[in-house]
Amino acid sequence: MSPPAGATAADPEKLDVYVGAMEGSDQALNDALAGLPDVLRSWNAGPATFGGRIDVDKVLAVDGAVDELSYLDLWVGRVADAFRDADRICSSDGCPAVLLASDFQIDAAGPPSLAQAVAEGEYGHLFVVERDGSDGRTRVVRLTVDTLPEGMTELEWQLVVEEMGLTGADGPLHTVVHGWGSTSDGATGAGLATADLYDQQGVEGATVLVVDWDAGDGAGGLGTPWDFDDAEESAQATGDALAPLFTAIARSNPDADVNVTAHSLGNHVASRALSQMEDPSSRFSVSYLMVQPAIPAGAATDDTEHYGALVGRRVRDLTITVNTGDDALFWYEARPFTPEALGDEAADGPGLTALLEWRAAAGLDTQVVDHNSDAGGGHLGLSPDGGQGLVRSLTQEQIDQLGGSSPQAEVRRWIYSTYSGPDSQIADVIVDHPAVEAYFARQQEAGVAPTVADVERIIRTEVFPPATGPTPTPGPTPSPPTGTTSTTTTMPPPVPAPSPGPAPTPVPTPTG
Repeated sequence: MSPPAGATAADPEKLDVYVGAMEGSDQALNDALAGLPDVLRSWNAGPATFGGRIDVDKVLAVDGAVDELSYLDLWVGRVADAFRDADRICSSDGCPAVLLASDFQIDAAGPPSLAQAVAEGEYGHLFVVERDGSDGRTRVVRLTVDTLPEGMTELEWQLVVEEMGLTGADGPLHTVVHGWGSTSDGATGAGLATADLYDQQGVEGATVLVVDWDAGDGAGGLGTPWDFDDAEESAQATGDALAPLFTAIARSNPDADVNVTAHSLGNHVASRALSQMEDPSSRFSVSYLMVQPAIPAGAATDDTEHYGALVGRRVRDLTITVNTGDDALFWYEARPFTPEALGDEAADGPGLTALLEWRAAAGLDTQVVDHNSDAGGGHLGLSPDGGQGLVRSLTQEQIDQLGGSSPQAEVRRWIYSTYSGPDSQIADVIVDHPAVEAYFARQQEAGVAPTVADVERIIRTEVFPPATGPTPTPGPTPSPPTGTTSTTTTMPPPVPAPSPGPAPTPVPTPTG
């Protein structure tokens, strides 16, 4: 018997069998096409000893068609769910295998086209475009996971991030993850400020992805230790749930330029997602800036299942800011039986020492930035603007390193090695000073490397001009731990002197 007009009949169990049968081959086909356009562009750019040029646009069209067909196969599973959810009256023996559903009920499955589904907001509960890049500025997309995504397969993640342009195919991808108690507006603001630095440095095609997770009320929102506990559990669960996101990026573009910046509890999110993702090519890696990480100091070596990416090649470059005077991490360590947080451990503490040793053994670049900043009660923030000179510089350096090296990093290291000391905040005052920030910005915009000599002049004339007091005397530069580049140093309290002494020799970054 044919279904009545305006209705459809199907057996949802058989639809599920179809989806299961197709998903593996669809994934394999998508994996085979990953990175192929770039390979063909390289082929076309070189001298051909045989054959001719290959039309990359046609290959991209094939790739797009495969994506659409793969999504159509997944959509069949949504149709099966729509049949199960349709209102019906069944006998006491239960519903028959073949079910009826109205066209209206089937519409709940959404469009069968990937492009149409994204355009019509089928994934609007997850992805919000905050800045679309149509004006030439860096694009910013917010991923909202206050409610964790459930039921999305790795293939669906891959198809959606490709359609959303979140694979780094057009330029660098920078993922920004906020900490405890941050609002959506605050997280988005940090993403926009990060995007502005890409524009400042003239990087084309970049996208900033803001991960907006359920982070509780925070200390400023009637937060309590219990609120912090809940937020920490949320951060851990969010990191676990977002591992497929990074798997999707790695499958689509294993050689993507990916930067990650995470603040405080947000380091649970980023570290766990990176540690539990899959990387079929074993080529995917990120540059990771951990700002005042509120994770256990020994997590990277004690719990490699969830934090092992921090001591492996998946994190090719790692920078960690620490401050033993971080008042905000009081909430972290005030709880009973809680280990010390990585973000306020001493630079020579056991957790950091073990992490540095493991990374050095693997030949990986690591930088520990030991500071005494007053910003946020010693707890640096996420946004690289407004009084966050150190975070701003470290973010600029991350972007610099997309080109291979960062001259600004050498100057910033010189400032901290020359002017830091126990309980001394002189280096932080210098880096946070508007004149120094403006100088770095001018050099970045002009594409000209900053110099120690220029910064010395700014320190003498604007940061500590003669009328306001003496300029501090530089102290000796210590040797960093083997295999790392560290900004930790000691020096006596400043004494009157006409100017800083000569710049110390920069500490070489290990290779291997």
